[in-house]
Amino acid sequence: MRALARQNRFLRDELVQRSPHTFVTRDPGLAALLEKADKVKDRAVTVLLTGESGTGKEVLARYIHFSGSRRDASFIGLNCAPSRRAFS
Repeated sequence: MRALARQNRFLRDELVQRSPHTFVTRDPGLAALLEKADKVKDRAVTVLLTGESGTGKEVLARYIHFSGSRRDASFIGLNCAPSRRAFS
């Protein structure tokens, strides 16, 4: 268990250090969205990101998590898309 805990800490630190948690953009829409993200990233609130598939919702969620006060907690991404079987 100690070895697993040590490995988990190591991998978590690697993820945080190697993953960029910054955005560089000239797009006013993305800049406005990042301003909103910056307002919530250090608050104890639940954040729900919605949008089309492939638009970067998880990238933004990771930005909020790892650049804010939540960085030491676990990150859990949920895909809330309905299952195809639900409509069969």
